[in-house]
Amino acid sequence: MPISIDYWKDKAHLVVDCAETIIYWRGSVFERVEGVNHFYRTALQTIRETVKWYETESMGEVRPVQANTFDLLPRWLKEPRSRRGMMGLKLESGDRAESSSNMSFSIFCDEEDPQPMGYIRLVTPSGALERDPNAFLHTSLNLAERLTFESGSAGYSINWDRNSDLAPSAEQYVSRIAATYLGVEIEDPNTTLISLQNSERPAFKRVNWITFLGQNLTSVAGFPQFDNGVGIRVHNLPNGSAVVAGAVPHRSGDLVAYHSVGRSLAPFRVREHAALFGSDDDKSEHWLSTFD
Repeated sequence: MPISIDYWKDKAHLVVDCAETIIYWRGSVFERVEGVNHFYRTALQTIRETVKWYETESMGEVRPVQANTFDLLPRWLKEPRSRRGMMGLKLESGDRAESSSNMSFSIFCDEEDPQPMGYIRLVTPSGALERDPNAFLHTSLNLAERLTFESGSAGYSINWDRNSDLAPSAEQYVSRIAATYLGVEIEDPNTTLISLQNSERPAFKRVNWITFLGQNLTSVAGFPQFDNGVGIRVHNLPNGSAVVAGAVPHRSGDLVAYHSVGRSLAPFRVREHAALFGSDDDKSEHWLSTFD
């Protein structure tokens, strides 16, 4: 019997089954302000009424949403004096500050590294993806449409906070989810961001139902050929492409299209990714290479 994806500890919802769209870029966030603002405005249309908590990269704690919380990111992007080396904002909708949720937004930008990078992420309920995959696909393509990006993905995922004081109790459970549901993304975006920064070439993390390939990746990789016999679709975007692995997403079971996409893209998957499951590098690499 497959395990449940959701995990609770001390009445806090630590691991949440969800759908997500996450995009990584290489370069300064201030080179892509329009695209980031578009992603953010679109995300808020879905989650704003549910958001209860927020945290920035410098707060060190989660706080209740305030009247000006939703203005923080646009102000940071607009006002030069607001710029700083690290910039991050996380919005959550859980009942408690310690809880993760299935309605969440996050962005993190590292402007200090010699190779600046950042990511932006929207989390929504997985039920909507199950009921109407095409609507989810349309939304994900819209989110990415105005961004200049390197890579990304969209589909089934989990939302959890590795930095939470309660996170150690969830790590073993997350490892079980990874082994049980091969089509579910195991997110630790800050760790992935560092791994992509350390990569000597453009790269992506792992195949999901939708895999985003930016122009700076495909210009190096060349656009791969996919097996059309398993229902793979390619959507062209102004700054890249989105490869869709089959008509509908899967958590487990029928992952033939995922494997087909993964084999085609395997040479361009990030190598030497930092551990996602505790300190077990081998286990992490085994999971990351599932669809190679």
